[in-house]
Amino acid sequence: MRNQKRKIKTNNILLIVLAGIIILGIIGTAINYDDVPYAPPYDIFNDNQTIFSIDSGNYVADGNDFVNMDITIDHDDGFIYRKAYYWDFAQQKWVLFTFSNQTIGNSNWIRDGATESLSINASNSLQNGENYIVAFSCKKQGGVWKCGCVEENNCDKWMIIVFNVSDIDSPSNGSTGTPLDECNNDSDCNLNQTCINKKCIEKMQGVGTPEDPYVLKNSDHLGIIKNDLDANYILGNNIDMSSVENFEPIGTDANRFTGTLDGQGYVISNMYINFPGKSETGLFGYVSGGMIKNLGLENINITADVDEFGNRGRAGAFIGFNNGGTIENCYATGNIRAGTQSGGLVGLHWNNGLIKNSYSEVNLNVESTVGGIAGEIKESKIENSYSSGTITASDIWNGGITANSERGSISNCFSVSSIHTPSRLSGGVRARDSFGGVSGTYWYDDPNDNVDVCLYKNRGGKCTTITDKTYFYNKNNPPMNGWNFTDIWQENANNLPTLR
Repeated sequence: MRNQKRKIKTNNILLIVLAGIIILGIIGTAINYDDVPYAPPYDIFNDNQTIFSIDSGNYVADGNDFVNMDITIDHDDGFIYRKAYYWDFAQQKWVLFTFSNQTIGNSNWIRDGATESLSINASNSLQNGENYIVAFSCKKQGGVWKCGCVEENNCDKWMIIVFNVSDIDSPSNGSTGTPLDECNNDSDCNLNQTCINKKCIEKMQGVGTPEDPYVLKNSDHLGIIKNDLDANYILGNNIDMSSVENFEPIGTDANRFTGTLDGQGYVISNMYINFPGKSETGLFGYVSGGMIKNLGLENINITADVDEFGNRGRAGAFIGFNNGGTIENCYATGNIRAGTQSGGLVGLHWNNGLIKNSYSEVNLNVESTVGGIAGEIKESKIENSYSSGTITASDIWNGGITANSERGSISNCFSVSSIHTPSRLSGGVRARDSFGGVSGTYWYDDPNDNVDVCLYKNRGGKCTTITDKTYFYNKNNPPMNGWNFTDIWQENANNLPTLR
């Protein structure tokens, strides 16, 4: 039996599917398993023989409002996962119960069959009408492990049973989700999961090296980057962050991100960040020498407050404080509200940092020292990039690309950002500089804003003013004529260029 267990682990047989929400109307006594993330309670490889059953399909709550049932899994030569779940309508979550049969060694697996008698407080957990139980079982077919199959190549699902209950005094209402339970360590989770912050989450693929990076597929994965700040990561799909109430930025001054994140052209969307008393705010709080590339951030909403040292803001969609890191082939849309030293992509951009082939459509509402791409740059570069979001500032030093540049450079860029500020100490591209260079850079002079110079307090730099915004729709016009429209950028009819 121990050898069987090792074979299971060696062959990585289980990919337990724990995703999806089932609305009550979808599941009936006749389930279309193509429409739900669950499998039938029978073996499709053995004439649809039932392997997962309960002693009745209809129950009447007893005098104490309890439902008592006997649950059986009969799967010859199969391996049954000892954890199963019923849906609790009051708590709106799956509740764990375990089969008491002997497991194989110290594993979570039971051989051939499992039974359990279950007593559920119906008034606290079930509803009048349909209720649900799920279990998981695997068996080899043609030398390949098959677990919870709807079709031959549609497997790795929990089997589900629907049962009816009547005469509950206090029925609950709701919809079903997927099996989850609190964990203390990995042994409390399913084989393809790991225990992070008391929660079982899907294990990441990869080992974090440049050759085999970690693969991020959901908001949980994104949140645990902070546990390995010098590793290499890639996105495996788009990630919607709308279920995360308040995302904590990755990396601090004391623990900086030094690794790489390659979005591979995917998008992270609907990220909300608001931490009172915290500056260095963005997807990454503090980056030191790391790299972020090929990534889009859409509909971000960030609020940066005064931190314990009096720093007011330092917010950017990608990085709050970029110390020598690189952002390449990236873009962001959304809104940022902050104090000072904030930008559409980066707050502070220092010490040989590089922003290249990127753009910001982020709207910024700040006090002062704000830039459409970076709040301030120091000995760093911005190349082949543009900003187009609206900038609203209540005080001085604001620019369409950056507010301040100290020995930094801006080249082959443009800004069509509309800047609204009572201060005249602002510029369409840059407000002030300490020997910072500007070359091949253009600015749309928006007649509806109140900034009338491209470079305010200019000690060195050349900027061309454009009065027709549609000028930037044509890739043959500078600075776009020096950009790579074959592999990186794409021209759009009657609109600004975007990344491929």
